[in-house]
This record gives sequence, C-alpha cells and structure tokens, in this order.
Amino acid sequence: MTEHHVFPYDSITVNEAQMRGGKGKALCRFIAPESFLPGPFSAAGVHTLPPGVSIGPHRHEGTAELILIVQGRALYTDKDGGHRHLKTGDITICYEGESHSIENDGAEPLLLAGIIVKSA
Repeated sequence: MTEHHVFPYDSITVNEAQMRGGKGKALCRFIAPESFLPGPFSAAGVHTLPPGVSIGPHRHEGTAELILIVQGRALYTDKDGGHRHLKTGDITICYEGESHSIENDGAEPLLLAGIIVKSA
C-alpha cells in the first residue's frame, strides 16, 4: 500500500456544513474525490451530527452509498418514506436511483461513516 492511500482521521479537514438541506450543521470530514480516481469510489466521509441535526433527503443518481453508524442513534428514512431506528454498528445501503435521509434522534452526537461508489 502506498502512503497516498492512507487518510489518517486527524489529517482530514473538518468543515461545518448544512447537509442536503437538513436541519442544523454537521461536522464533516470528506476525503477528496480525486483521491479515488480511477477506482469505483466517488467520495468518503466521516460526519458528526449533534442531536437534532440531519442530512436532508437526497437522491443518488449515478452513485450508491453505504453508511455505517459508528456511534449513536439515528432515524433513517428510506426511498419509500419508511423510517428505521439505527444504532451503533448498523449499516444502510442506498442504491443508485434511490433517495434517503438521516437524522440524529438521540441525546448524544451521531458519528457515521459514508462511502459513495460510482454505479456500474
């Protein structure tokens, strides 16, 4: 493995952002998409959502996303508007052409990791 394929957590720039029209602002650590070219990855990030903060509903066109709940609780809304409560260790997948959103519905910060891949 070459060094440019290692992204130490503390070295990834932190940005505060409202995500996809969601509520409040999340702390976002994104790995630059150009770091993945020419592979199947489009983006990756680790996000901290304070209580009540959300990533608003959005559709994945040309990509799919896997989300791992690293710490905390979340309310996940899927493509059909169904709601599921997620906890530490749960994984969701939003396939190409589908939409989803996620909100911290717990009392502690929600830490999640997201990996976006290009559709075949």
